[in-house]
Amino acid sequence: MEIEIRAFIDDFEAFESRLKSIDAKLVSKKQILDFWFCKKEFNKFEQVQQHEPGSYALRIRRETNNGKTVSEFNCKVLEKEGDHNAFHEFETKIENYEQAKQILEAIGFKVFCTVDKKRKVYKLDHCLINLEDIKGFRPAVELEIIDDNDIDNHKSYLRGLLNRLGIKEEDKIEKSITYLYMKKFSFKK
Repeated sequence: MEIEIRAFIDDFEAFESRLKSIDAKLVSKKQILDFWFCKKEFNKFEQVQQHEPGSYALRIRRETNNGKTVSEFNCKVLEKEGDHNAFHEFETKIENYEQAKQILEAIGFKVFCTVDKKRKVYKLDHCLINLEDIKGFRPAVELEIIDDNDIDNHKSYLRGLLNRLGIKEEDKIEKSITYLYMKKFSFKK
């Protein structure tokens, strides 16, 4: 289970200083290109948004880190109605992005949104802290823990960490950053 909490931030440098002051360690810097898929007949955001338990999102990610590019196929499945803070996530590496895309298209899917972002990943205790610089969108932070146990305790820890990092209540995001990006930019040519 992936447990997440997220917020918009105003200044990457100031936020990184706060991370360093609590001994968070920089783990990696990545360039990420996400291709989100939906059924071919869908043509508006309301048809792809996750709300009901069992609703899913399909993605192929191309990630470049230290000059090496890897691709992976990913599916996120909502467990509780409307809860975008905990979901099941399944992923596997793929050898050929183009072939994977053609397979999805052949069985009735199409790309409805592409997200281009730079990500800096920090680690603190058992938590990953992702600084998200999404092209054409507001900078944000996403805190995540992967664990199938103690979900409510992990959510509480993440909320406390956001507060410790000085995030204002009005900057906290209930649904994912990608969800908000998709709401604004999906199905655009």
